[in-house]
Amino acid sequence: FVGLAGAVVVLNDNSDTKAFVGDAISSDLASVIKSAGSVNISAVSDVSVQASTLGAAGTLVGAALGAAVTIVNLQGDTSAVVGDYTRVGDEQATTPNVGNVNVAASATTSVGGFVDVGDTSPMAVGLAVSAGGSGAAGVALVTTDMNVDATIGEEADIDASGVVSVDATSNHDIQMDADGGAVGAIIGVGAMIAEAKILG
Repeated sequence: FVGLAGAVVVLNDNSDTKAFVGDAISSDLASVIKSAGSVNISAVSDVSVQASTLGAAGTLVGAALGAAVTIVNLQGDTSAVVGDYTRVGDEQATTPNVGNVNVAASATTSVGGFVDVGDTSPMAVGLAVSAGGSGAAGVALVTTDMNVDATIGEEADIDASGVVSVDATSNHDIQMDADGGAVGAIIGVGAMIAEAKILG
């Protein structure tokens, strides 16, 4: 007799967040912002994932196998762009008609186990109990590959009286663990794996 139990959760997010003034192929076709108290081109993404799985198996005779797998893949671009040849302000004006210019991109990623009443569960729990042999596996795999960029394009012309800032930031908060165990009268084998990769 064999008791089997398995749970698998796979979460994929491939969303992009973009804020931009479009590119032009020449100054004659460029986007123009002649007057503004301030110009803000801002792209903000905030991705939060809570995921937990439980695989538990038990049998009075024979073997028991329990496995839980949680896989989270996060990809995407967050970008704030002032395009090629864009003109901000009027260089012919006696005094600048634009104050501050801010181009900013920010991405925040949070990944962890499911939260219930303040308690955070492991992302994967594998359990197995048997009077014979048992095996249990808990596997949690998280990969983030998110690009963040803030740019001012080629041949862009910015005439401002205040501060011109270009800022790109990313923050990752990954809290993960894999838990469980195997109990068998003859043999019990348990493997718990938690792995995170931050790319981009």
